[in-house]
Amino acid sequence: MFKKVVVIVLIGLVIGAWIFARDFFTDNVKGDEEIELIVPTNSNYDDVLSILRSKNVLNNEFSFDLTAKKMRYPELVKPGRYIIDGNMTNRELLIKLRLGAQDEISVTIHNERLLSELAGKLGDYFESDSLEFLEYLSKEEHLLQYGLTKDVIMTTFIPNTYNFFWNTKPQQFLERMLHERSKFWDENRKEKARSIGLSENDAFILASIVEQEIHKQSEASRVAGVYLNRLKKNMLLQADPTLKFAAKDFAIRRVLNKHKAIDSPYNTYKYKGLPPGPICLPSIKTIDAVLNAENHDYYYFCARADYSGEHQFSKTYSEHLRYAREYHTSLNKSKIYE
Repeated sequence: MFKKVVVIVLIGLVIGAWIFARDFFTDNVKGDEEIELIVPTNSNYDDVLSILRSKNVLNNEFSFDLTAKKMRYPELVKPGRYIIDGNMTNRELLIKLRLGAQDEISVTIHNERLLSELAGKLGDYFESDSLEFLEYLSKEEHLLQYGLTKDVIMTTFIPNTYNFFWNTKPQQFLERMLHERSKFWDENRKEKARSIGLSENDAFILASIVEQEIHKQSEASRVAGVYLNRLKKNMLLQADPTLKFAAKDFAIRRVLNKHKAIDSPYNTYKYKGLPPGPICLPSIKTIDAVLNAENHDYYYFCARADYSGEHQFSKTYSEHLRYAREYHTSLNKSKIYE
């Protein structure tokens, strides 16, 4: 009788060990490819099970459920974006989910013109939608906490690719961008801005104009030099891209007198100095081109009539008018009237 009890106990132990091994250490995620698993904020354990079903992740949901309860995961659900490797075990998967060991997303910011455009892009990346980003980033009481205004908020965002967690909130995003901005404006760049008579924000704003003027990066520092010369002489900048921004019409191919008559602080044909904010997010290359602007005697430039994307630079207004007539004649021949 004793031997039978021992045998039964041993069999029970073997079965228990097998179940334990099956539940904890046997592969239970289907396939060999990575799977993106999104767990929204405020999700509970049942929500996670539904998400796993919808993604068809598990070979055996029952064993996952047993293991999850043994590991107390139902009490420790954490939101986030998780990349699940094919052939993971229940234990490996649950450790990742329980710890909230998220996988980051890469967010690229580049050349957006409007805050609404940037917010729209961010809404595609993050759990918070575009409206949440726009409302937070445009609310004056939020901006004032960081010494920002609606005009200069866009100077906060240095174009680059950054890694974030998917459930990063708008406030956390802004604080991270302020940190990145602080790193970008190191003492070397600050000193270069001071040497050409610009603040960090002004350098960014000027770079945004240069960015929209050039088709070839090789001309950026020369174009920047023209605008700096005009600023020093207290001349109107007369930058066509600022009129497109003032009109909120970025499809304009030919600037006309009606555009020059727009009453906007961004109309540099009407108001001297730099506009109150940037007209796009300029590339780092263009910001550095402004900080290293070419020292020359040019006060004017005009697109070449051959549509090469290059410009004719002039020291005198009469010379500039000749190049401008050539360009306008070319536009007329091409039937580009607006």
